[in-house]
Amino acid sequence: TIDKAGSFLYYQDGVHIRSLLHPMESLNDCAVQLIGVHMGHLWITQFFDLFLQDYGPFNAQALLYPALAWWAAALFFREVGASWRGAVALAFPYGMCLHVFRDLNWYTIEKAAIFLIPLYALSLLKAHRNGGSWTLKAGLVFVLCAWVNWYLALVAAAGAGFAAIIARSKNLWKATGLSAALLLPLVLYQLALVNQGSPGSPEDFLELRAAMDRFSIVPLEWNRLEWYAALSPLAIGLGAHRLWTGGLEPLERVLLGVAAGLFVFSLGPYLVGDLPNPIYMMAWHVVPGFWRVAKPEVFFYGTWICVLAVASKNTFSEKRIIYPGMVILWLVFVRQHAAFPGFSQYNELVPALCNHEPHSPASTNSE
Repeated sequence: TIDKAGSFLYYQDGVHIRSLLHPMESLNDCAVQLIGVHMGHLWITQFFDLFLQDYGPFNAQALLYPALAWWAAALFFREVGASWRGAVALAFPYGMCLHVFRDLNWYTIEKAAIFLIPLYALSLLKAHRNGGSWTLKAGLVFVLCAWVNWYLALVAAAGAGFAAIIARSKNLWKATGLSAALLLPLVLYQLALVNQGSPGSPEDFLELRAAMDRFSIVPLEWNRLEWYAALSPLAIGLGAHRLWTGGLEPLERVLLGVAAGLFVFSLGPYLVGDLPNPIYMMAWHVVPGFWRVAKPEVFFYGTWICVLAVASKNTFSEKRIIYPGMVILWLVFVRQHAAFPGFSQYNELVPALCNHEPHSPASTNSE
């Protein structure tokens, strides 16, 4: 795809190396302006390039990220209080969800690195309970989120902010504050890039991108993926049953509050039809650089991980039939979906790369 070709060519062009060695000159580099400060995925590619050739590093990440997301979500659910069997079963529809495979199929590799969201949630929960070194660990994971993909950091930051407000936890406030402080250099550099040049106006980003790539209530879709394919009906049923039975623990109530807050942002600039989303639009007007959010639907990753965490506490999640049920539904709705990647062959595309001058880039790489 154009996205994959652009990412591959920018990697070959060494944009990540230029931005590291010549940060000030890179402010006028159209490739750096397009990609932004979050070039960690290119450095991960550089690491795998030590062992693999050509596009092999991208394929390695495509295999690794779903497994890491499944594993990190299971660790988070275990810390929440689920049994290990329940944690593994409910983490499956997170790491192996259709959205991840659709991104792997059509978009750039860093969009699939969603393991960082439950990893940050896990470190925040440990910081909340234990304090100490976990405060710093949470901050470092947050910086890693932003370095790999800025969208993941937005989800993590919003989720952490909601959790700190709802839980009224001093340890959470410390971890969130340290996360923000550690990220400040990257934030300042990103704002400098945005001020220097951008591949589009705020209005274009809002109406031509954010209004399209969102969680839709009518019809019920996650970024144009049918709800029953993008989400696990069995997991939703377990979560609904957990709510129905009542007796939620304080942590579960916090998780549901975070899920609700992130869900509002995932709806994008419009709630239903042309009805504006006042919360989203307020952030669009007030938060510096928020207008560059072209894919508000990513906030639903935070909603989904919180819902699954609550569902993992359902006693039914421990039953042996749950995991086979998850797999069967996955085979029916995800594996057979048109968005699921099939066997593919690399075809070299050679569009003209920009010559490091501030003009429109030749490729539409991701933010």
